[in-house]
Order: sequence, then C-alpha cells, then structure tokens
Amino acid sequence: MEIDPGKLALFITPVLRLWYYFLFYRQIGYDRVKEYKEKGNASPVLFALWHDELLPPIYIHRNQGILILVSESRDGELISRVLKGFGYNTVRGSSTRGGVKALKQIVQEVKLRPRDLAITVDGPTGPRHKVKEGIIYISWKLNIPIVPVRSRISFKKVFSRSWDRFQLPLPGSMCEIIYGEPYIISCKKINTPILVQETARLEEKMEQLLKQK
Repeated sequence: MEIDPGKLALFITPVLRLWYYFLFYRQIGYDRVKEYKEKGNASPVLFALWHDELLPPIYIHRNQGILILVSESRDGELISRVLKGFGYNTVRGSSTRGGVKALKQIVQEVKLRPRDLAITVDGPTGPRHKVKEGIIYISWKLNIPIVPVRSRISFKKVFSRSWDRFQLPLPGSMCEIIYGEPYIISCKKINTPILVQETARLEEKMEQLLKQK
C-alpha cells in the first residue's frame, strides 16, 4: 500500500527538525554573497547544489522564501512538501520531465517577485556531480549570478546504493556549508557550445570549493 506523500511529510518534517538540532553548522565564504548584495545588487542569487549534499543548506537557509526546483515524480511531491515546511517555495519539474515548463515558470516568477533560487544541478537522477544545463539558462535569462555551494560533513552515513550516494549527517557532526564567488553568465545569446563550456566551468568551481579550508 502506497503512503500518501502529504501524510508522510507530516511525519518526516518534525523528525528532520529534531535531527537538525543535534548537528553543528559553519558557513564558509557566505560573506561573498553578502558583499555582492551590499554593493547595491538588488538581484537575487542562484545557489548551485549537488543532490547528495542537500541537507545542511536546507537548514541553514530555512524560512528565507528561497525558490527551489523539485522533480515532478512522486518522491518530488514528498520533498516539495517537506521543503515548504522549512519555509521554501517550490516549482515542480526537472531536466527530464516537465523541464522546459519549469524553467519558464521559474523565470516568470522571479521576474514578478525577485527572490533567491536554489537548484540541485545534477538532479533528479544524475549522473552524479555532472551539471545539467537548466541552471545556466536561468542565470543567463534572468541575468543573476550563480553561487556554487558545497557541504562538508564530518560524520555521515553515505547511501552507496543510491545514484547520488546521498549523505546523511550523523548526530554530533559538523556541517560546513561552503560558498563560492557569485558570477554572471556573460554572453549575448545561449547556444550549445556555451552551455557545454558553462556547465564544465561550474563543475570545476564546485570541485575547487571543497579544497578550501
């Protein structure tokens, strides 16, 4: 018997809140985002995350009204409801299902009501740690900067059988959320060579972040 996602979310959300209570957090490089906004840049920023490193940033940025792209799958319905419980807004879609519609909806919503966004750039089904093109299009279309984000967790359970090798922080662990320099996609038009170039560029920036202390 399938469990209703709404009912499951009502159970998972308070459990996750309690789980977060037993973790420690440190933001590294977030001053880069603050400096960007304090320089008179009223535009939102677009956080780029890996799917397996989602949990620490979700807590750190709770109740900020950030807009997140979530898969249209049944699992996505559960995730969407849990995210809303932590004060996020969601748009349903992905690069493989409902993707074009979702990207257009994100662009329209941010134009009407500017706010920060977050995308798991290798979701919802991988390949793991390979950037998909949607984030490049959104950044270019809205002319807003991408902020690469990584999570470094001291003690964790890695679900090695899942496609993303999802990381669950264990109680008492230190969760470091590391932010890169905000950067803009500077080009007059988007085409395939630019998308290839920019996805590779973001992958490199994501890789370099974990080398920071």
